Amino acid sequence: MAKIAKNGVVALDYSVDGGTTFLPIPGVKSFDPGTTTAEDIDVTDYDSTGDQREYANGYKATSDGSFTVNFDEENAAHTALIAAAGGASILLRHQYDTKWLTMPTLIKAFSTPVSVGEALIATVTIKASAAPTWSAVT
Repeated sequence: MAKIAKNGVVALDYSVDGGTTFLPIPGVKSFDPGTTTAEDIDVTDYDSTGDQREYANGYKATSDGSFTVNFDEENAAHTALIAAAGGASILLRHQYDTKWLTMPTLIKAFSTPVSVGEALIATVTIKASAAPTWSAVT
Protein backbone atom coordinates (compact mmCIF):
# COMPACT_ATOMS: atom_id res chain seq x y z
CA MET A 1 0.00 0.00 0.00
CA ALA A 2 1.32 3.43 -0.94
CA LYS A 3 2.12 6.05 1.67
CA ILE A 4 0.63 9.50 1.18
CA ALA A 5 2.89 12.53 1.70
CA LYS A 6 1.75 14.36 4.81
CA ASN A 7 2.82 16.56 7.63
CA GLY A 8 3.31 13.52 9.85
CA VAL A 9 6.34 12.35 11.75
CA VAL A 10 9.25 13.28 9.52
CA ALA A 11 12.63 14.75 10.36
CA LEU A 12 16.07 15.25 8.84
CA ASP A 13 19.09 15.16 11.17
CA TYR A 14 22.84 15.25 10.59
CA SER A 15 25.93 14.00 12.39
CA VAL A 16 29.55 15.02 11.98
CA ASP A 17 30.89 12.65 14.66
CA GLY A 18 30.12 9.32 13.00
CA GLY A 19 26.61 8.98 14.42
CA THR A 20 27.25 9.44 18.13
CA THR A 21 25.21 12.66 18.11
CA PHE A 22 22.54 13.69 15.62
CA LEU A 23 21.35 17.29 15.40
CA PRO A 24 18.14 18.43 13.68
CA ILE A 25 18.17 20.38 10.43
CA PRO A 26 15.34 22.90 10.88
CA GLY A 27 13.18 24.26 8.09
CA VAL A 28 13.36 21.23 5.79
CA LYS A 29 10.80 21.44 2.97
CA SER A 30 11.73 18.41 0.84
CA PHE A 31 14.15 15.47 0.75
CA ASP A 32 15.26 13.25 -2.13
CA PRO A 33 18.02 10.76 -1.22
CA GLY A 34 18.72 9.98 -4.88
CA THR A 35 17.97 6.83 -6.85
CA THR A 36 20.00 3.66 -6.29
CA THR A 37 20.56 1.47 -9.32
CA ALA A 38 22.81 -1.50 -10.06
CA GLU A 39 25.14 -1.93 -13.02
CA ASP A 40 24.17 -4.45 -15.69
CA ILE A 41 26.80 -7.16 -16.02
CA ASP A 42 26.55 -9.15 -19.23
CA VAL A 43 26.89 -12.83 -18.30
CA THR A 44 25.89 -14.20 -21.69
CA ASP A 45 27.92 -17.26 -22.68
CA TYR A 46 27.90 -20.13 -25.19
CA ASP A 47 25.27 -21.94 -23.12
CA SER A 48 22.79 -19.04 -23.22
CA THR A 49 19.57 -19.90 -25.01
CA GLY A 50 16.75 -18.15 -26.80
CA ASP A 51 18.82 -15.49 -28.60
CA GLN A 52 18.67 -13.41 -25.44
CA ARG A 53 21.54 -11.82 -23.55
CA GLU A 54 21.69 -12.63 -19.83
CA TYR A 55 22.51 -10.11 -17.11
CA ALA A 56 23.36 -10.03 -13.43
CA ASN A 57 23.42 -7.06 -11.08
CA GLY A 58 26.79 -5.45 -10.48
CA TYR A 59 27.84 -2.71 -8.09
CA LYS A 60 25.18 -0.25 -6.98
CA ALA A 61 25.45 3.52 -7.30
CA THR A 62 23.19 6.32 -6.13
CA SER A 63 22.46 9.40 -8.21
CA ASP A 64 22.74 12.86 -6.71
CA GLY A 65 19.93 13.73 -4.32
CA SER A 66 18.95 16.96 -2.64
CA PHE A 67 16.96 18.60 0.08
CA THR A 68 15.60 22.10 0.49
CA VAL A 69 15.32 24.25 3.59
CA ASN A 70 13.84 27.61 4.52
CA PHE A 71 17.29 29.19 4.84
CA ASP A 72 18.32 30.97 8.04
CA GLU A 73 21.88 32.31 7.92
CA GLU A 74 22.02 32.39 11.72
CA ASN A 75 21.07 28.72 12.15
CA ALA A 76 24.02 26.51 13.18
CA ALA A 77 22.84 23.52 11.13
CA HIS A 78 22.53 25.63 7.99
CA THR A 79 25.97 27.19 8.43
CA ALA A 80 27.43 23.70 9.06
CA LEU A 81 25.96 22.56 5.73
CA ILE A 82 27.51 25.56 3.97
CA ALA A 83 30.90 24.69 5.51
CA ALA A 84 30.51 21.04 4.42
CA ALA A 85 29.67 21.93 0.81
CA GLY A 86 32.31 20.81 -1.63
CA GLY A 87 32.61 17.21 -0.56
CA ALA A 88 32.69 16.92 3.24
CA SER A 89 31.22 13.65 4.49
CA ILE A 90 28.47 13.60 7.11
CA LEU A 91 25.73 11.20 8.19
CA LEU A 92 22.18 12.15 7.27
CA ARG A 93 19.27 10.52 9.06
CA HIS A 94 15.76 10.92 7.67
CA GLN A 95 12.74 9.82 9.69
CA TYR A 96 9.80 8.20 7.90
CA ASP A 97 7.17 7.74 10.64
CA THR A 98 8.64 4.80 12.65
CA LYS A 99 11.83 4.20 10.59
CA TRP A 100 15.15 5.99 10.16
CA LEU A 101 17.03 6.01 6.84
CA THR A 102 20.67 6.69 7.73
CA MET A 103 23.13 7.35 4.93
CA PRO A 104 26.79 8.37 4.76
CA THR A 105 26.57 11.45 2.57
CA LEU A 106 28.79 13.86 0.67
CA ILE A 107 27.59 17.45 0.72
CA LYS A 108 28.29 18.44 -2.87
CA ALA A 109 26.76 21.91 -3.04
CA PHE A 110 24.76 24.51 -1.13
CA SER A 111 22.78 26.97 -3.24
CA THR A 112 20.59 29.90 -2.19
CA PRO A 113 18.99 31.43 -5.28
CA VAL A 114 17.04 34.61 -4.53
CA SER A 115 13.68 35.58 -6.03
CA VAL A 116 11.93 38.85 -5.24
CA GLY A 117 8.93 38.42 -2.96
CA GLU A 118 9.68 34.79 -2.07
CA ALA A 119 11.18 32.98 0.90
CA LEU A 120 14.91 32.25 0.69
CA ILE A 121 15.02 28.52 -0.06
CA ALA A 122 18.41 26.78 0.03
CA THR A 123 19.04 23.63 -1.99
CA VAL A 124 21.62 21.17 -0.65
CA THR A 125 22.94 18.71 -3.24
CA ILE A 126 24.00 15.38 -1.75
CA LYS A 127 25.48 12.04 -2.82
CA ALA A 128 25.26 8.81 -0.82
CA SER A 129 28.85 7.67 -0.27
CA ALA A 130 27.97 4.18 1.04
CA ALA A 131 24.94 1.94 1.39
CA PRO A 132 22.10 3.40 3.48
CA THR A 133 20.65 1.53 6.44
CA TRP A 134 17.12 1.34 7.84
CA SER A 135 16.40 1.13 11.56
CA ALA A 136 13.47 1.55 13.94
CA VAL A 137 12.95 4.88 15.67
CA THR A 138 13.55 4.37 19.39
